[in-house]
Amino acid sequence: MSWSALLKKEWRASSTPFFIGVVGIIVIFSGIYYAMGRYSPFLFLFSYLSIFAHLLAVGLDLLHNLRKEWKENTVYVWLNLPLPGWQLILSKLVITMIEFIITLMITLGFMYVLTNRAIDLFGQRADGQELVAGMEIFKESFVEMIPIILLVIPFVSILLAFGILFIYFMGKSYYRIGWILGTVVVVVSFYGLIKFLDTPVFSVISEWGLIRHFSFPEQIMFEGGSETAIEVGEVLTLPLYAGQIVVGIVLLIAMFSLLSWMLDRKVQVG
Repeated sequence: MSWSALLKKEWRASSTPFFIGVVGIIVIFSGIYYAMGRYSPFLFLFSYLSIFAHLLAVGLDLLHNLRKEWKENTVYVWLNLPLPGWQLILSKLVITMIEFIITLMITLGFMYVLTNRAIDLFGQRADGQELVAGMEIFKESFVEMIPIILLVIPFVSILLAFGILFIYFMGKSYYRIGWILGTVVVVVSFYGLIKFLDTPVFSVISEWGLIRHFSFPEQIMFEGGSETAIEVGEVLTLPLYAGQIVVGIVLLIAMFSLLSWMLDRKVQVG
């Protein structure tokens, strides 16, 4: 079986659950749209919480696909395909990321629509001008941050997914202690990575090739009650460097290479 054929097989296996999930997302956001008019325009904020659900989406989807291979005993065929481990993992990752990007774009689109609906609903209130002004700032900040969201959310999702796969592969390599060792290694490694991000060394290797600055308020507070008011916090400036993107890609490639090696050399079928 060629890699392109394997890719098509992965798509066929995941397409039905994916389309069901897309319909579910549309139904949920449509429900929020309706509830905003009936109950409170502030319900639009629930759409923003959905961004955090995407952080674990890639990892959980890949884990489900791998567990399915073992549960249905197709892992014997899968691991004995005339393809290296990196192609086996990449086929699942590519399909998962295509579905992930589609759902993320749908989510961002609904977030924008619901934000505009909140502005319209606040504008219908007699005391809603302050809220409309605050929501316009909120919308501008959201639009400003979309490029960052499209970079950071997929990166963090893949990073967490590779951590989940490492734990799973450790469990399939060293049955008695693999899960524990894998979890410890991932927790310690991610903790060390977070600490490393605040060091001068990371700044030296990553802060080059400035792409642009992103500006947005630190916070936007809405105050209700007898008098409606808004309070806008200090404007923060977030630089985006080409070096940060390169370092992130190198990190993901290193982790992907380790997972591929484990699948080829360490992971056991039984």
